[in-house]
Amino acid sequence: MFDKVLLTVNKITKIYKAPDNSPVRAVDDVCFFVKEGEVLTLVGGSGSGKTTIALCILGLIRPDSGEIYYRSKDIFAIPKKQLGREISFIFQNPYEYLNPYSTVVNVLSETLNVVGISLDPEEKRKRINETMKMVGLRPMESYADRYVYQLSGGQKQKLAVASALVLKPKLVIADNPVSMLDISIRNEVLNIIKAINRDQGISFLFITNDLRIASHISDRIAVIVNGRMVETGTPEQIIKNPSHPFTKSLTSSILGIDPNSRILY
Repeated sequence: MFDKVLLTVNKITKIYKAPDNSPVRAVDDVCFFVKEGEVLTLVGGSGSGKTTIALCILGLIRPDSGEIYYRSKDIFAIPKKQLGREISFIFQNPYEYLNPYSTVVNVLSETLNVVGISLDPEEKRKRINETMKMVGLRPMESYADRYVYQLSGGQKQKLAVASALVLKPKLVIADNPVSMLDISIRNEVLNIIKAINRDQGISFLFITNDLRIASHISDRIAVIVNGRMVETGTPEQIIKNPSHPFTKSLTSSILGIDPNSRILY
């Protein structure tokens, strides 16, 4: 089903310094790949290294060792704006990065500007309109001129998703994008992401601490514990035959789940 490798993470390690100056291996010799059109989910607890891995892929921090390749090219050799057009990011907390006094249309327009996507006014309006429709912020006329502070929490998160998608990226990294939402809105946003993956062929690297969510949205799951990747597999393989104690503890809470079901809770 998935033929071409889009992203390769090869033996990356990232070491931070603790307050007492002792080394902390946030990421330890991690390897994985993401294929075109695939949803790979990194599952792990708080502090397991998931977000550090994402920041390395985005080129925002350098691993101390190892390589990251996007379409067989070292990501640190790719110009930042070009990489930003190819790989986009959905933040966990839209309240922290969306300007509350910016309008919806300005948020999306500025996202295009930051990575150097130049469109004539009609093309830009068309792309923004199409993106807003994809995430359920429609009709455009009802939302375009609203300020961010006027949006509900769910609408803010949809705008965060739209900000990633308006670039027409090949890969989206989604860092716990539904953890702050109530269940009904959470399901809606997850279904939007899954539909975009299915209909647009966009690859996703999804990050969560919730195996239940991972099992429904993923083609493959990689489990991260203390900066190390301890097992990978399809949702069915991970749930039915977990090998690591941490994974077993996660699966024990969702025994009997059907990985093909669309009902999340």
